[in-house]
This record gives sequence, C-alpha cells and structure tokens, in this order.
Amino acid sequence: MSDLPSELLLNILGNVSTNDLNRARLVDRRLSRMATRVRNTRARPRYSLVIYHSEEGDEVRIRMQRRWRNGGDTEALSSFNMHTFDLVDIDVIEIEGLTERTGSETAIQFINLATEMSSAFNSVSELRITNVILPNSSKVDLLKLFKVIVPLCTHVFVRDSLFPVSIPSDTISISNRLRTFKWTQSFADKGEKEMNEEVIRLISSKLAIECTTVELTDAESSSVVRLFQEWMSMAKPSLFTLSILNRTPEWQSQLLTECTRAGFTHFQGEFEHPGAGCAHIKVLTGRDSCQLLPVLDVPAKTRNMPHVMARWFRDR
Repeated sequence: MSDLPSELLLNILGNVSTNDLNRARLVDRRLSRMATRVRNTRARPRYSLVIYHSEEGDEVRIRMQRRWRNGGDTEALSSFNMHTFDLVDIDVIEIEGLTERTGSETAIQFINLATEMSSAFNSVSELRITNVILPNSSKVDLLKLFKVIVPLCTHVFVRDSLFPVSIPSDTISISNRLRTFKWTQSFADKGEKEMNEEVIRLISSKLAIECTTVELTDAESSSVVRLFQEWMSMAKPSLFTLSILNRTPEWQSQLLTECTRAGFTHFQGEFEHPGAGCAHIKVLTGRDSCQLLPVLDVPAKTRNMPHVMARWFRDR
C-alpha cells in the first residue's frame, strides 16, 4: 500500500476502522509466516538406486546415490532398511551385472516390494538394466515391474540382458512420458517383436515431441517406412533418431524396396518424398546396424546443417 499516491492512501485510511486494520495486520502476519514456511520447505532429495553384484563379498548390494554426485552409501540388499525410502525420492533405478546365481530375481522382487511400500518411486523417470540374466521363474515379477515403472519413465535403457519376457505393448502404449527407449542386444520371448512394433507406433504418434530416441535390435522394415511417411507428412517435422542394430544386408535391401514402393526417392543414402518439401531421411548403414536420421530442409540450404541450425531456419 505504501506505493499508492498519498491522497488515495489518506482517502482509503479515512474509511477504515480500527477493527479492519487489526484484521489486516493479522492476515498480513499469517501470510508472512506461510511464505516463510514455503521458502524453508525443501523438496525431498532425489536419489539413484543402484542394485548390483559385488565380487568382493559375492552378494547383491544396493547403493543410494544423490543425483549428479559420486559415491553414495552402499550396503547388502539383505540388510537394507526399507524405511529409508520414506525420506527420499527415487529418480533413477539401475540394475546391473546380475544373474540367476547372483540374485537377479531377488533384485526384481525387492523393487516391486519397495514400490508397494513407499511413494518414493512415484518420481522415477529413468530405468536402466544392463547385463542382467533373469530365469523363467521371474516372468511374473518382471511383468509387474514393467507395468508399474515403465509408464512413469522418460528414459528406458535395457542392454545386454536375457529376459523371459519383454515389456508388454499395452504398457508402452499408455506411456505419456517416454522420450528415449533403447532395448538392444537383449533377448526375450516372441513378444519382443510385438513390443518393438508398439514402440515405433508410439513414436509415430508422438512425432511432435522433439528429440525422441529409439534403439532396437529388431524391427519390421514396413513399420519403419510407416514412420517415415508420418514424419514427412508433418508441417514442421520434429527431431528423432531411430537405430536398428544387427540388421543384415537383406533387411537393408528390403527397406530400400519398401521405401521405393511407397513413393520415396533414394539418392546416396537419403530418402525423399515428392509430397514432403520440408524434410528427408538420411540412412546410415554399417556392418551390423542401420541408423535413421531426419534432416530438415527448410530452406534447401539447411540440407547439410546440424539439426539445431536447421530447426532454427525452419522455424523462421
């Protein structure tokens, strides 16, 4: 009120009783205390939860590590106090280097129990599973983990692992946050092919989202072509990368055939479509992989520019 003109301030005060002023002072004090409490209230710290096998003691260990910091407290999984999760939020779950002998199934069961007991796992945004071998008996527990955690995640990485089951396609289809999905060199049952199809379909429906990254060991070439078509039909194509690993020359040849059949022209590893004047696809083929990169073409001089620069020109 002190910023008001003096004449207006006098006029206001002249029509205010003592009781009104007392009420105003009381409200002001309460608001001040509330603002102080809000300033002093800190969010619960975010942690990465890492479960791994320790060669030293030949046991499964758990490490709680603050994000962006090294180190962290480490102890045996068997003696871990679950109530620790009441004080933190878990941002990343990592499981690495576990086999059936070293407790991979125990690790999955532990995380499932923790998610049931604590709200700390409501903040999970990243799941990383590396070099993990799970027995057939873990199928139910693994599906439970996928159905609870994957829809929460922005990033999912599964590498060099052997699973009895893949992530169910209906679990992937309800994900609203997924930006990075990498399931590579990780074998599962026949559901893996269905999962990969669902991932590509999901990415197709989210092409308006920038920087979507997908890496798969297997995918149907026809699904890839459909992704091309949907991406090129956009008024302002977004950025994405799609890598298909362990693709044979026959698969790459099939991709060329499918693209030609769909009306794409092909020149020196780049696909264009007459109806898409704003972008084209660059295909980088290696001995055992195929990487698909979008290149934005508005205006034409952006053809060889990095994505960020091309996007800047496109949006002008």
